[in-house]
Amino acid sequence: MVVCLSRAIEAKVKELDNEIKTTIIPSSYSGFNHFPQDKEKIKEEYKGKFLIGQVGALRKHKGQHITIKAAHLLQDLPDIHFLFLGDGPDRKELEEKAKNLTNVNFLGHKKNIGPYFAAFDLFIFPSLSEGLGSSILEAMQAGVPVLASHTGGIPDIIEHAVTGWLIEPGDPVQLAQAIRHLYSNPELRTQLATQASERLHKFSPQSIGKLYLELYRHIISSK
Repeated sequence: MVVCLSRAIEAKVKELDNEIKTTIIPSSYSGFNHFPQDKEKIKEEYKGKFLIGQVGALRKHKGQHITIKAAHLLQDLPDIHFLFLGDGPDRKELEEKAKNLTNVNFLGHKKNIGPYFAAFDLFIFPSLSEGLGSSILEAMQAGVPVLASHTGGIPDIIEHAVTGWLIEPGDPVQLAQAIRHLYSNPELRTQLATQASERLHKFSPQSIGKLYLELYRHIISSK
């Protein structure tokens, strides 16, 4: 039997049946297109701001409530601004938690999120649990440094302090501290984004397609 899994749950599968063979096939990036003028329009709208983006469904396990707590802790840095892209059942609750914050905007669902990824100065992904976190790949493909939780399949994508920055999930203080650190170190942000881009070929649609093709050929040949 061949199963496609992230490394985070491969060990658990082996505990159940050490005869199961696993093949790890991650998601690929989509490579959202954008026109430079669309990115510049966003930058102009938030002129002078250090834009921190979080993209995903507005659900508790995605960690937007953790980001909002961190935003409270970062109000002494007025040029930091958080943009939430996405919609979901927790939107009203999250907006209520952020109602007194001037450094947060909820932009809802966007048909074309490419310009936003390009406009972000930092992408954060503080999920409490996650299979992989494919939007991390989109941020990397856009050349944006990534700060994410060390949970689920995320460490399969990010090597801490090499291709991104990892923190423990569910800790708004640590999230705020990591944001401060990356905000005040532009050279580090550039280094993380560059090194992530250099390794991104492993997550290209072409590379992932080859992995699936090899898997299918293996299944067919083993029959």
